[in-house]
Amino acid sequence: MKTILFPFRGKSIGGSHLSSLALMKDLADRYDSKIVIHEKGEFYEFLRRQNIPFEILSIPVIDPQEGKLRTLWNLIISYLKIKRYLKENQVKLVHTNESTMNYTWALPSRHAGARHVWQQLNNWTSSAWERFLIQQPTLVACNSDYTYDLCIRKKDIVVQTDSFDREKMQLDQDRVKCKRQILERLGISDNPPLIGYFANYVFRKRPIQYLNAAREIQKRQGDAVFVMAGNERDYTKEDLWKHAKEIGLDRNLYILDFVDNMWEFLAGLDILLITAVNETVGRTPIEAALVRTPSVATRHAGLPATIGHIGFGALIDPDDVQGYAESVVDMVKNPVAVDASVAYRYFVGDQYQERIRAVYP
Repeated sequence: MKTILFPFRGKSIGGSHLSSLALMKDLADRYDSKIVIHEKGEFYEFLRRQNIPFEILSIPVIDPQEGKLRTLWNLIISYLKIKRYLKENQVKLVHTNESTMNYTWALPSRHAGARHVWQQLNNWTSSAWERFLIQQPTLVACNSDYTYDLCIRKKDIVVQTDSFDREKMQLDQDRVKCKRQILERLGISDNPPLIGYFANYVFRKRPIQYLNAAREIQKRQGDAVFVMAGNERDYTKEDLWKHAKEIGLDRNLYILDFVDNMWEFLAGLDILLITAVNETVGRTPIEAALVRTPSVATRHAGLPATIGHIGFGALIDPDDVQGYAESVVDMVKNPVAVDASVAYRYFVGDQYQERIRAVYP
């Protein structure tokens, strides 16, 4: 059986990491997967908790945010070491989907004779580094039609949507039970509407806008409870609490760390509120739909296409706080049944399987 190498930086964890782990399972009938990480951090700790084997490669990564000279130096060092690693271990196929890993592994993979699939999950930067390095991989797999249409490379590109862990999906799971588990964790005994945020606390996900919308929802639906789950990044939890207090959102708000039991968390929400912008696809509305939880999302970038493939969801202009509130309250008062099979067919079932077979024969 052939081996496919999955490099990660290791420093942080998010949807892209879970997508890669799910892809490994989808390829298990024809590929052995091997994980390598460059740095210790959140993903390193996650792998240890989950007892998932990996190898540490203490090799610098290419991160243009660190400056031109540092980036050039890391390019030279990482190129030589990774090329040697690939040859010594006879690696023939590499899959990357973090920006820093796409940059770091593109050139040495090509010159070591390894097939490299660069999966693009983020918006294109059109930087000089990206314009050069995007030409190196064997194939660029864009995670959505939106990313594909904007691709700065014009050949050997395909659409390969994110992967989801089918083993952990239970489309018939008890949403009432999942909600009760969340409420018990929060110390709430009654059954209020539960409006969720599930993303890291970064500028692009706009947790501040979620709080603004929550305040407007609270004015209309006084018993609504708001629960946020994610890792501190651009914002700390203290930053979010400070803003919440400034706008008068002083009750029924819970700000949590990242939760491992993602499916149960999403299934327990009455509504998932997504205030992000510049999303190439948006995993969370898909994940929510797969467990029959409706979403109110931003009408921006790739999210409208994702909501279209799901078959249900409200779309609101990014700065329309009143619109978020009105849509959420309307869903609370008029609950809807989400048909999980629509999202399943496109993102998990036959249509998805056809796409990955074309990339990994």
